[in-house]
Parts: sequence; structure tokens; C-alpha cells
Amino acid sequence: MEDWRITNQRQYLDGATLVWDHYSTDDAWDHDHCELCWAKFPEDESAGYRTRDSRHWICKRCFEDFKEDFSWTVAENGQPAKNNHLEN
Repeated sequence: MEDWRITNQRQYLDGATLVWDHYSTDDAWDHDHCELCWAKFPEDESAGYRTRDSRHWICKRCFEDFKEDFSWTVAENGQPAKNNHLEN
């Protein structure tokens, strides 16, 4: 059974490489939402996982819940981790 948080995110997040980062606002954009649960950055979450282009953010809880299902890898300092697999 699918989780209520999953809608069409597989189209753009399946197999994505993510970067752990602290969320910061700028003049053009004052917040983002977790792509899965809609937690609000920076009000609900001050840091999380983002895609390399910073278009999509994922909160820590959703990352932990879906990292295997979406086959995410985590970049180190913006570069893919050497083993390219998530460790438990």
C-alpha cells in the first residue's frame, strides 16, 4: 500500500542524488516545502536534503522513511559518495 505522502514524486525524485544542507531564504524565495509531507522550510525544518539544483527539498523524517524506496544517494560536499549507496 502506498503512503499518503507519495503522489507523483517518483517522476523527479526516483534515484536522485541528494545533498544535506541548511535551508536559507533570499529576496526571491522565503520558503520551500518537503516534497513528501509538505513540512515548511525554514519554519518546521531548518535543514534537510535537497536535490543538487535546490529545486526539491526533503525533510529528515521523509528521507529516513523513503530513502530505500526511492533509491536515493547522498552526495558528500556536493559530490556523490564513494560507494554511491546509502548506509543504514
